[in-house]
Amino acid sequence: MGHTNGSNKLSIFDFLRCRKLCKKSVDKRRFRHCIEVGKMLNRLERNENRYLCLTLGIFHDITKSFSYKENIEFLENSNFEFIDGEKEKAEILHGPVASIKFSNMYPNLDKKYALAIRYHSVLKENLDRIILDLYIADKIDKTRTFITDEFREAIINEKNVEKRVLKVLDLQDAYFKKNEIKMLPTTKEYYTFLKAKYG
Repeated sequence: MGHTNGSNKLSIFDFLRCRKLCKKSVDKRRFRHCIEVGKMLNRLERNENRYLCLTLGIFHDITKSFSYKENIEFLENSNFEFIDGEKEKAEILHGPVASIKFSNMYPNLDKKYALAIRYHSVLKENLDRIILDLYIADKIDKTRTFITDEFREAIINEKNVEKRVLKVLDLQDAYFKKNEIKMLPTTKEYYTFLKAKYG
């Protein structure tokens, strides 16, 4: 069991423990991405629960090197419930796997934090703010060199989390269309909802 300071907090010891695990599990480029995602999440969350944000960032891609077969076997053995279209998307299954591992490490934490890791590559309606912010942080951290500083700061300065998500999904939608990639159904439904709500 990890060091917890209540159901909503983690300590520097938790961060260092997970940082060590991540460094052993991913390559240098991915490790830097994980570090930067934690920093970005901390900024989006307005420096609340700093070590929690840094730990979520470092952990979100910790199983990225797992094979499709390893991920599927792990999830099926864990009786995981896939959402529509998710099982066939090999590149996003690391999220659910990492979320289960995180939940096992920190069973006393609020479940929304494991859900943030689970949903960092796919969205649906009615998700908590920190879940949405981890999704955003993963898409605009400093290792994403195609993101301009101006766009990044505009996202950070936007106080409405749904509007932040909408800006990121607009960018993602353009990329997907250019590269003929299909957005997962639940993410597309949420994107449609946000466009209708905010124009």
